[in-house]
Amino acid sequence: MRQGVRGRQGKPLLDAVLGGVSLLSLDSRLTVTEAQEVPAWDVPLSQRAVPHGQFPAGLRRKELEIRLTIHMKAWDMNERCALYQKLSAWAGEGQLTVSWRHGQVLQVDTGYVEGLSSLVEWTRSVTVRLTAHLQPFFRDAEPQVFSETGTDAFFPLTPPGNMGAKAEVLVVSEDAREMNDVFLETFSDAGQVDWIRLTGLHLRSGVKLEVCYDDFGLVRITAGGKSVLLHRSAESSDELRLLPGKEQTVHVLTGRKAYVEVKVHGLYA
Repeated sequence: MRQGVRGRQGKPLLDAVLGGVSLLSLDSRLTVTEAQEVPAWDVPLSQRAVPHGQFPAGLRRKELEIRLTIHMKAWDMNERCALYQKLSAWAGEGQLTVSWRHGQVLQVDTGYVEGLSSLVEWTRSVTVRLTAHLQPFFRDAEPQVFSETGTDAFFPLTPPGNMGAKAEVLVVSEDAREMNDVFLETFSDAGQVDWIRLTGLHLRSGVKLEVCYDDFGLVRITAGGKSVLLHRSAESSDELRLLPGKEQTVHVLTGRKAYVEVKVHGLYA
């Protein structure tokens, strides 16, 4: 993304980079004149035992849409159509960075350009819509990293961001004996948040055990690059959450000497 570039009136130019490609780099005749962040929320309903009925179970963001208003400086109808096709090819899924959110990224699931309202009126703008459904929050592009070597590691921390975070964990055994069981949890003074128990791993020295998340926010647990999700106990959590704005601890119990690394990306509304 072009940092510090300014327009004719001295205002910073708005830009967006999707999948590593800057919108402004597509064509010099394209200008972003407006940008909006439009979240959508829903209120999950839970069953009420007594009295009968339902009650709201909190507010939940279900998607975040980035709307970009684009001016195409082209008078010829064929040129405007060609610019529209460039924008349509650019708008899609991928990792998005925007010029007004330094150091943050958004995983976009769908994207499209609204149809041209006029090929004749060259002053008409078009709107690009980029939507994150599965992870509807911006997150830190670079994580906070904590590490320790031992058999029972504790990492006190306050997650960045205003929407909490998820802990990613790397464990590398440094013991000659096999590592079979690993227990991971996040907790605060108020109690346990999430926990994952792995059993029957048979990890040898130097093998990497990783707990991370894919582009859709779903947990991945691998050992030596192969999935070990089947070694997770049935009662385990689906992720290792960290609540926003509170001091919490990530705890990793290995029972064997190991290098343990924790990464935390803050989430932002």
